[in-house]
Amino acid sequence: VYTFGAQDIIDGTVTLQLLVTNCNGSTADDQIIITILPEPTANAGDDADVCYDVPYELSGSATGASSIMWTTEGDGVLTGANTLSPDYTVGAGDIAAGSVTLILTVNGGCSTVTDDVLLTVIPEATANAGDDEFVCATETSFWLEEASASNAVSIEWTSTLSDGTPGDGYFNNPFTMNPVYTFGDNDKAEGTVTLIMAIYDGCNTIMSDIVLTIVPEALADITVPDDPHVCFGDPFQLDGTASAGAEIVWTSSDPMGAFSPNGIEDPEYWFNAKKNVKDGTTVTLTMTVTSCGTDEASITLIHSGDACGDDGTNVPPGKNKTKTELDLNFLTSVSGYPAVDMDIRVFPNPFDHAAFIEVTPLQNTALKIEVFSVTGQQLE
Repeated sequence: VYTFGAQDIIDGTVTLQLLVTNCNGSTADDQIIITILPEPTANAGDDADVCYDVPYELSGSATGASSIMWTTEGDGVLTGANTLSPDYTVGAGDIAAGSVTLILTVNGGCSTVTDDVLLTVIPEATANAGDDEFVCATETSFWLEEASASNAVSIEWTSTLSDGTPGDGYFNNPFTMNPVYTFGDNDKAEGTVTLIMAIYDGCNTIMSDIVLTIVPEALADITVPDDPHVCFGDPFQLDGTASAGAEIVWTSSDPMGAFSPNGIEDPEYWFNAKKNVKDGTTVTLTMTVTSCGTDEASITLIHSGDACGDDGTNVPPGKNKTKTELDLNFLTSVSGYPAVDMDIRVFPNPFDHAAFIEVTPLQNTALKIEVFSVTGQQLE
């Protein structure tokens, strides 16, 4: 039995010689060369942090190998598992676990050795800049208190306008989660500014943004005419101005008056036609504008007890012969009464769907009024 020495192992081979001598002193010899297979070694490389979405190239080494094989304790995919430097793509289970161990197995001629490497999976970041917000123009800054992120290695905020140019405001610290943004003049002139949150997780940059719409301060204004008189039976065309996007509500000091329609800058106003509005009666109309705060503007109208002609001058009721006044004066009779001269006036005029009928000079008299179309058909 020959036991290999350290140098034999280092050299990798050893020659053994057999020498034979007979009784006559003659000799003969033979030799054998033994190749010593080295003990295999395996080195799977250093532990490493790996991205969740990019294959990682392993860097193993081995000696005395007749074959090598990589395996995983996770659910990722090895590409080139029988090479020293395969690619490993982490699986969902690896990501959930946060790490995975890979094993390098080296088979030698006489034995098998293994080594492993631990890959820690860098988690994907999340970013949420918060919900879009409306901000009053009177505000000078906005606190991004609702912004949140996870697995962030770094954070950076920037601002941009709708045309892609940077906003001219500034963050008190653009590298924190919840900074305060102070608006610039261009931000307010533009009316909107987008604040962008960029989160770097060690592998990728995740973006989220919030759009701040800058709402003008509430403003209400009404153009007052030189002559605020309103002719009997006619509407008054209002001319109001409100800040953009604001809620508009018109009210009247006479609750029986009507706006057509309400909620806009320039509705028509109708005096209360259900009662006898005296000449000189005044009514105050108020436009209330609500956006960032509330503002009001008012106008006082003076009611003329008479109708107006085409030139705007007063005409006694029933005598208006203009194109816009429906004159139903005619000679007729009422049961039990002799023929009388009645004035019948329809207002407002022109009207749409609904109108009022005034009959003079009869008083305390029950009348049956029938309306017919120009074709003679009775209207309901």
